[in-house]
Amino acid sequence: MNRNQAADALRLLRAEPDQRRRRLLALGLLTRQLAEHDIVPVLVGGGALEFYTAGGYATTNMDLALPSVSEVGAAFAELGFQREGRYWHHAELDLLFEAPAPAGLPGEDAPRTEIEVDGLRVVVIGLEDLLIDRLRAWVHWRSDEDGRWARRLALLYSDRVGPRRLALRSRTCRQGPRRSSGRGATARGGGASVNYDDFQRELLRRKRERWAKILASEPPGRVAGRRPRDPDKERILLRLDRARLARERRPAPADPASPRT
Repeated sequence: MNRNQAADALRLLRAEPDQRRRRLLALGLLTRQLAEHDIVPVLVGGGALEFYTAGGYATTNMDLALPSVSEVGAAFAELGFQREGRYWHHAELDLLFEAPAPAGLPGEDAPRTEIEVDGLRVVVIGLEDLLIDRLRAWVHWRSDEDGRWARRLALLYSDRVGPRRLALRSRTCRQGPRRSSGRGATARGGGASVNYDDFQRELLRRKRERWAKILASEPPGRVAGRRPRDPDKERILLRLDRARLARERRPAPADPASPRT
């Protein structure tokens, strides 16, 4: 990416007011950057859950399944990101990516969802494998919060993810899921990419029909168990929040065309 292309990418991200869409656009730009190296970032974790629930689940960062290679670091740097450990952040754009994501995530070599956002390709972990990931966290961390979101996801997509298919996919994962290097990966099982806006419209229709009933069927109050927090991530998020608040407090630039008094 040359200087002009980098400037165009930055303008595209600055101009997007919707934070969820801005994160996907940034991921699409990263995917385009890495295509020449035959590396495909896959959105996993909380970012994928936010995607499949149209913001029902809200997250502040995006977890990516990616190899730990120099090409990945160079692609992030060209987009203006700075690295701290396994995190890449962009303070001006209020963006935080975790790459590579923690080991052990299912579905990195399984069917995925491929979407197109303003002409950019984004690949997301498959729905069944995301559900398995939440169930694993529920058991491993005794995280009732993950159990609650696994239930919500299963009910929201009950016509697509049945117990039989989920059990079959879970057995496949246990038989030896291999850690994908990210090189040569393709979005298997999804066919042609789906337009993001079309996907969101269908998902919002699904939520209008089911979401209120799903929430009403749950016991009131917050669940007890949660995953342990990552202090490094919390520290970076606090810094990004402070930078965002500082930007919001800045006075708007004066309009040069307005008359002076």
